[in-house]
Amino acid sequence: MPVTASVEIDAPPKDVWATLLAFDSYPEWNPLLRRVDGGAEVGRTIRAIVDQPGVPPLPLRARIVTVAPE
Repeated sequence: MPVTASVEIDAPPKDVWATLLAFDSYPEWNPLLRRVDGGAEVGRTIRAIVDQPGVPPLPLRARIVTVAPE
């Protein structure tokens, strides 16, 4: 079952895109995603660890099906 989401961000698309692709910096601004590995290329798999206080870390995998820069 595909999962989709959307949000409006008050920033230029190129800045948002750069932030979303900077997987190494996710822990700096997203307290739940302590680690994200992979690449934003169609067919690749991204792996992440969701880490919430009081809950065991949850490993996630997502396959990239579409990439639409900016």
